Amino acid sequence: MTILVFKNLENILNKNSYDVQKTVADLQKFIQKRTEYISLIKTTSDSLKKLNIKPHFHSDNTFEVGLLMPNELTNSKITNITKELNNWDKVFKTLKELTSGSVDDTEINFVNNGSLEFFIDNGPQIAICLAVTVERIIKVYKNIVEIRIAKEKLKDLGVSTGEQKDIERQEKDILEKGIDTIAADIIKEFSIKQLDSGRVNELRIAMKGHITYIAKCIDNGMVIEINPPEIPEPSEPKETDSDEKKNEVQKLKENYDKTLEQINIVQKSMDTVKTIGKTGVDIVKYLTEGENLND
Repeated sequence: MTILVFKNLENILNKNSYDVQKTVADLQKFIQKRTEYISLIKTTSDSLKKLNIKPHFHSDNTFEVGLLMPNELTNSKITNITKELNNWDKVFKTLKELTSGSVDDTEINFVNNGSLEFFIDNGPQIAICLAVTVERIIKVYKNIVEIRIAKEKLKDLGVSTGEQKDIERQEKDILEKGIDTIAADIIKEFSIKQLDSGRVNELRIAMKGHITYIAKCIDNGMVIEINPPEIPEPSEPKETDSDEKKNEVQKLKENYDKTLEQINIVQKSMDTVKTIGKTGVDIVKYLTEGENLND
């Protein structure tokens, strides 16, 4: 939201840089709309409080992964929605096996029908693994988009078709190497030691497919969000507490600090993700054929 506000202000200031009166008028109009918006948010918040409707957050170390699927991706067809959910089920199963050694079916905990958004509860390790994966995909994605933009500029300048093809080949190499690197790094950073080398290699191959699929989802406008829990800070032990009580409080404090660190990692990664939206540039067109990118 803050980034969008700054972009709007920047556009206003740059649009009519030589017309001070127009700039002032646009700024006043923006301030008025912004004030109305903030007032509406406050009124809505106050109304929800009066109705005793509280925000939904987990109070333990459960992270909530949200998948918002735009209508352009699913066309509101059950077959398309099912295909996307099945693909994400494979992603979560791989992450679960990678981080814990177990494989469970993915459960949908909440569905938002205002826009088609599915929420799935996960533990902190899976949340961190997914957040870091998406962040690194976004960085590769951004590099490819910048190459595409530069290529279009060179095309306008009359660069030959042969040289444009060379750029496309380099683009493909960068993307393939980027995906390989992300998959290898995720395996190295998050896989548990109990997995044998053969299975680790299989999971690395699976991760490459998942990374390509997630990149495609992002490119098609899917929003991936990870909502951290809101955990209460434990109270400090009292002098009069027993040793057992003090140890219990100390353990709660350690768990709190650990979860807080996990939340910070996820939020840092997701902040990076939020800075880049849909560009309409299909960055994986050279790597995939057919519909199911996870097979």
